[in-house]
Amino acid sequence: MKKRIAVIFGGEGCEHEVSCASAAEVIKNLDSSLFLPVPVGISGGGDWYIYGGDPANIGSARWAGDGAVLTSAFPVRRGGLSGLLTPRGIRKVDAALPVLHGDLGEDGTVQGALRCAGIPTVGCGVLGGALCCDKITVKRVADAMGIPTLPWFSVTDGECRRDTLLRAADGIGYPLIVKPSGLGSSVGIATARDAAALLPALTAARRADRPGRVLIEKYLGGARELECAVLEDGEVRRILPPGEVICRGVYTYSEKYGADSRTGTVLHSEVPPEIARRIRDMTDALFSALAIRDLCRADYLLSPDGDIYLNEINTFPGMTEKSLYPGMCRESGISFTAMLTILINSALRRGNA
Repeated sequence: MKKRIAVIFGGEGCEHEVSCASAAEVIKNLDSSLFLPVPVGISGGGDWYIYGGDPANIGSARWAGDGAVLTSAFPVRRGGLSGLLTPRGIRKVDAALPVLHGDLGEDGTVQGALRCAGIPTVGCGVLGGALCCDKITVKRVADAMGIPTLPWFSVTDGECRRDTLLRAADGIGYPLIVKPSGLGSSVGIATARDAAALLPALTAARRADRPGRVLIEKYLGGARELECAVLEDGEVRRILPPGEVICRGVYTYSEKYGADSRTGTVLHSEVPPEIARRIRDMTDALFSALAIRDLCRADYLLSPDGDIYLNEINTFPGMTEKSLYPGMCRESGISFTAMLTILINSALRRGNA
């Protein structure tokens, strides 16, 4: 009998459209002989629905306007049955695949609701999601483990004295990268080349990040961005050879997903074996330390001098046609369909843990 898989997409966060595009690709590539997708959309306002309309409307993010085929639903456990509570009762699902990126989706919030409902879930649990979705926390963990990071400091609520900020910035040296701590896909990132540019960049980043947490780090000119994909299959952790993003300047949200992007990707980067080995070892250590499960993409910066620095961790990387993660899996001989089957089967074996 086919397993019913709740494919969750959309969300309140700033990556709603990217999540929808990823989910459309996931649904298209599920093994139809094994799984029956149950599309579950979260609107921009946070309402949950089972979507019964044209799957093409998911990819274009038009699904929420199709009211005739929306059924209110939310994860629940009642009378020993786990599933989605609808006006007509509980609709059973066997597992959930949260195709959600960034805040209010990848950060442990949705994972907590699914855990309480007793639904096996692909990807990180509450702890791993919360840790990895906060860039400041990831930097602190990496520093404690001895994994190299670029010089950085953080600004949080109550820590925004102008003189303190400028002294910290001067200590690192311009130019600087200013990032909202809890957002993904390079949302809200800006480059500050001097103190005059730093203050407005900080203000914008604090507005974008709901708790107002901001990471400020040294800009590394001439760096190569290398990305390492991980796919767990039971007790076997596959750490794939690094890919590479070819981008002029900072890899912003518009460069990732904009129609006029000039950014390219390489699914298997040409790097010395020693560099690839070091990236593999650091990724393996971070995967365990940050309570990551099933999959992730770890991003690094390689300096012109050959030094490697951790950039960030994505616990549910993009699954769009342009996304590196499914492409890197394919390059290593794992098709999109096979990758999804591995992930779902891992969640089913693990159960509600």
